[in-house]
Amino acid sequence: MKNKKGLIFASILLAIIILSLAGYRYHVVNRTYKSAHFVTEKIVPLQQEIQTKNVHFKVLDTNKKQAGDHVTVDVLASIKLLGLNDYGFKKNNKNFVENIWLNIPYFDPGVAAEVYTEDGKRFVSKDLSLLQETKLKFHFDVTKQEISHQDEPMRFSFLVPEKEKTFIKYSVLVP
Repeated sequence: MKNKKGLIFASILLAIIILSLAGYRYHVVNRTYKSAHFVTEKIVPLQQEIQTKNVHFKVLDTNKKQAGDHVTVDVLASIKLLGLNDYGFKKNNKNFVENIWLNIPYFDPGVAAEVYTEDGKRFVSKDLSLLQETKLKFHFDVTKQEISHQDEPMRFSFLVPEKEKTFIKYSVLVP
């Protein structure tokens, strides 16, 4: 009988220790995500050059085509990285594509399905050179249902880190 009570006590004590360690580890891992990020959106017209500390870019053209049940949106942009930034919430990351999407009101944002260089090759961020202007074509494919209930136009959005936990979302309306 004593062994059974000791075994139950040891099991409960072990469970408490394991749960305490799991709770502590959860707290440590998720500590950085508790504070909110401050995002300001700026609607900019087509062809307006945006110049920030680490990137210069301009949306040159947008094109929306409907084919059956799908709508394709192509956006041509010129981008020049002046330095590394925290794209995708990763320190010193030059993969700015992680911060670009098609913003459809009342739907989840759609990330670019395909990104091409000016000469038609698939874009790979590791091939991007700093301080060099690059023209890219972003291709989005959405269903007609996603845009059928919109009261506002779609927006091509680029979330640019400014300072720590401060972002400016530059958006161009897609008519």
